[in-house]
Amino acid sequence: MKKFLVLCCFVCGYAFSQIYETEGITVVGKRLYDGSLQTGYYGAAQIITSADITAVGALTVPDVLQKYGVAKYSNATGSPLDWTLNWNGFSKGEEIVVIVDGVKVNEADDNVVYWTNIPVADIERIEILPGAGSAQYGSGAFAGVLNIVTNKSAQKSVVAEIGTDGYGRQGFTLGDTFAENFYYRLNFDNLAATGQRKHSAYRDQRLSGKLGWFNDSSELNLYYKLADAQANYPDQLTAKEILDNRRQAIAPDSRDIDTDQTNLEYLGRLGADWTYVLNLGLKNRTVKYDTVGRGGDETIIRANENSHSYLGQLTYKNKLTFGYDYRLANIRSKDYGTDSYDAFYVPIIVDINEKTADISATKGEYAPYIQYFDRWGAVYWRYGAREDSVDYVQTDNFNKSAERKTKKFSKRAHNGEVGVNFLNDWQTYFSYGEAFKAPGFSYLFGSWGANENLSAELAKTQTAGLRWQNTYTNFNWNVFNTLVDDEIIWVCTDPGMGDGINQNAQKTRRDGFNLNIEQKLNAEWQIFTNYNYTKARFIDATVTDWNTYPYETLDLSGYALPLVPEQVYSFGLNYVVSNWSLSVIQNFVDKQYADGDYTNEYDFLSAYSFADARIAYSPFVELNLYLNIHNVLNNIYNTKTLAGEPIYYTPADLRTAAIGAQWSF
Repeated sequence: MKKFLVLCCFVCGYAFSQIYETEGITVVGKRLYDGSLQTGYYGAAQIITSADITAVGALTVPDVLQKYGVAKYSNATGSPLDWTLNWNGFSKGEEIVVIVDGVKVNEADDNVVYWTNIPVADIERIEILPGAGSAQYGSGAFAGVLNIVTNKSAQKSVVAEIGTDGYGRQGFTLGDTFAENFYYRLNFDNLAATGQRKHSAYRDQRLSGKLGWFNDSSELNLYYKLADAQANYPDQLTAKEILDNRRQAIAPDSRDIDTDQTNLEYLGRLGADWTYVLNLGLKNRTVKYDTVGRGGDETIIRANENSHSYLGQLTYKNKLTFGYDYRLANIRSKDYGTDSYDAFYVPIIVDINEKTADISATKGEYAPYIQYFDRWGAVYWRYGAREDSVDYVQTDNFNKSAERKTKKFSKRAHNGEVGVNFLNDWQTYFSYGEAFKAPGFSYLFGSWGANENLSAELAKTQTAGLRWQNTYTNFNWNVFNTLVDDEIIWVCTDPGMGDGINQNAQKTRRDGFNLNIEQKLNAEWQIFTNYNYTKARFIDATVTDWNTYPYETLDLSGYALPLVPEQVYSFGLNYVVSNWSLSVIQNFVDKQYADGDYTNEYDFLSAYSFADARIAYSPFVELNLYLNIHNVLNNIYNTKTLAGEPIYYTPADLRTAAIGAQWSF
């Protein structure tokens, strides 16, 4: 293994690693650039390392973020393999940008992230940049950006776990250098469980591989990712059904996701001052939903994406960057089975093998961008601008006589930050960011509630903060304000049938603050706490009230946004002595309004808390034995609520446990 210099590398500790610029990070190869962002120019940035992930036994990225109090997740399906991430007051899971090894992995159709496609066991670190940031990292970054750098170190290990509810995990990692200037790394992970509730079994298989060549002035990397995730959905329950039997399943739905992605990356130098990156990508993704619903007829939905992407970036002295980002995706959604109703709202029964809808679209996303980073003594600053354009060409394959439809959206976004370092360990910072997001394929054309007249959304975030960090302490406090123009919400048009339409709701606002404290007490003890307070409101918002006739305008101004808890916090400790380690984390999520309750007329989803623990023992360096326990106190709670009569809830799992062993060789 060789050593290389990067602009921003990090000193690893428990909880979030402190941000320092250091030299001598050991990896496979003498890399020109390891995929990290210039987090030293982001005062609110936080880092989670592979050691942090291991310390809490997290199996998915949302699991990592919730356990460390950065965000919370929930689901409406009842499956442990289906997550919607709620971060900084954004609850649909589509308002973040996720980058893995320099490539945006959000789906082209609706900007969602299929977290099962990201192999947590292969993550080196997660860099967290909160706040609107599309100007530098792509459209859709309302809540923030997660930059995930996967591991390229020389490592050989196998892992096995077994636990309650039929849980089992098997995996291996193989990585090394060969022929002096080549490296490889292969990671495989297989998870499966029967689940606590009836019809909640899941299986998740992930394979990722890397093959690379390098010398002092250039580098060639080939990345390949393959994922196959199958989950059964027991669906939400009413309060009475939970009281009768919280483990029952009402609707035996299921989802199967198959994804393969290949990227070829070339990095090089032009003289002493210039570096460049070229990245070509191919992606194929198929999602199959098999849904029945409560007493309904079976419908199968197949959603496909085939895309290719191109990225070029030229950087001068690690300060000035010019780039161009392009992705062209072919998206298609096909429905089979019961899909429509007659004039008296009686289901039209259709054979499950008969197609009832077939919509496709070509979606082009392209954006030139510029970034600049610099320091003047104790002052640092950054600026970025990006011109995003999104074009749709939609085709109705079911109705061949229908005309093709086109939609175009474009917006220029800016962001920047100024910070000052003082008294050696202190830093104060102020940032402004914008984020643009075009309506997704499903929102415009492809699913329930589609509305071709939607406008693009625009978010603007202001953040001011104070950071204090040294060898033992990391303190970061910031206040933020995010305004969103034309935020898209789903509005019920027919309560009897549960039908609705997507509409722009004009303006929404999210205000709050984040507090992160990490403290190393001594060689054995470390503690941390993360606290987030967010107040999310409609501030100048109207939608059509479809429950009246003639239709009236419903004023939502002043109402709280659903699914946004005002408080989310976590407290954790880590104790290491000799060959033993103990990690404990307590999480709290405040009460929140139900999904779809825009006028705040239904009951709250109650606040809840849970604790996780991990005990590990290493009899010798190569072997690590551990016990992971989720929901140690066996608290009974629900993670999501759907407004209506009656109200539906998603029951959370009760206590689960797993024992495991990892052998490195």
